[in-house]
Amino acid sequence: MRHLQVIHAVISHGGVVAAADVLSVTQPAISRMLQAAEAELGLTLFEKVGRRLVPTEEAEQLFQEIDPFITSFRSVQERVVDIREGRLGILRIAATPGLAHSVVPLTLEKVLRKRPGMKTSLDIRRRENVLQMVRANVAELGLGLLPTDAPDIVSTPIGSGRIICVCPADHPLAANTVVRPSDFSRHRLIMMTRGSPLHSLIASAFDDARLPLNWAVETPYSASACNLVKAGFGVALVDSYATQQIEMGGLAVVPFEPNLTVTALLYRARHRPMSKLAKMFFTTVTEQN
Repeated sequence: MRHLQVIHAVISHGGVVAAADVLSVTQPAISRMLQAAEAELGLTLFEKVGRRLVPTEEAEQLFQEIDPFITSFRSVQERVVDIREGRLGILRIAATPGLAHSVVPLTLEKVLRKRPGMKTSLDIRRRENVLQMVRANVAELGLGLLPTDAPDIVSTPIGSGRIICVCPADHPLAANTVVRPSDFSRHRLIMMTRGSPLHSLIASAFDDARLPLNWAVETPYSASACNLVKAGFGVALVDSYATQQIEMGGLAVVPFEPNLTVTALLYRARHRPMSKLAKMFFTTVTEQN
């Protein structure tokens, strides 16, 4: 095989010097391999004309036969390098909506600069579904808010936000520098669905203040809560990542006190090694946050 590569390189690149550069070997090594190829094949492949090697008619005929094979073999070699360096394959990601519309695009843009040939599958789900997909290997990486105590999932912090109040820009609460549990007794409150980690986090603040959490509308998605605010259903307590999902025109954002930190995390299976693409995404997202 190596002899055929040398013959092909010398003919296609017009001489020993260029062939040596292409194959990353010395010129004497090329000359020795050509002599060995002629001995093995029983053919005179090159004649010396002045200081140049000129392919014989037999060499030209051989070149026509081996050219498609060598070209195909080179393509396989390049593909092997692509696989080794993570340029091929599909990176499957599952993320909650807020992170799918903020952290994921920013990270993928940087990864794609290095691996423009990669393919990505992004599934946008609720947090519990994201964890299920990572656990079942439907998604190699997951992104969601708040830690999990699942023993088979590794959670790596990649950023943090906080709980905020979203209200119409002309709403009385919009004039506040902060809002507290006591500020919602006279307003229709839109909340995350009961049983969700965000609902439990917000409910803890009302419990600590010894105030009832009287909600009017519940939804599993922060973006939906903000759109309900736009439609006039009330005011919402959501995570700050929600503001990166929708057009916030006509809405005001007021920090909620006490300060409830919402940690963004990257989820992966504890006992499953990451692919090269996943490692690249992991490194990029942890470095930028």
